[in-house]
Amino acid sequence: MKKLFIFIALFSFTILASTDSKAQNFSVQSYNLSASHEVVLYPNPVTENFFKVKSNDIVKQVEVINVIGQRIHQTKNESLSDADLLIHLNNCEKGMYLVKVTFEDDKSIIKKLLVK
Repeated sequence: MKKLFIFIALFSFTILASTDSKAQNFSVQSYNLSASHEVVLYPNPVTENFFKVKSNDIVKQVEVINVIGQRIHQTKNESLSDADLLIHLNNCEKGMYLVKVTFEDDKSIIKKLLVK
């Protein structure tokens, strides 16, 4: 009886999923950015209170996020110059951080940054 119930439940779910035109797609997809969206953070690991962001493309914004998801720093490139951006981290604790770099076409890439 238990096996029959599981079979019916799975069969019903399959029918519902296949007949619903607005069903969600839960497949994992990988999105590759074009080669022009390369980013280098240096020095990494950071030993002072600053690091640089170097890219082949124009960077619009840089955000530094800690491991619990809090944004601890945000820098906007108002001039949209293609020069390296210098990011100052004031009194930043040692640890791992995520750096989200957003480009002028609103695509973004996330890199890891270690602060020692």
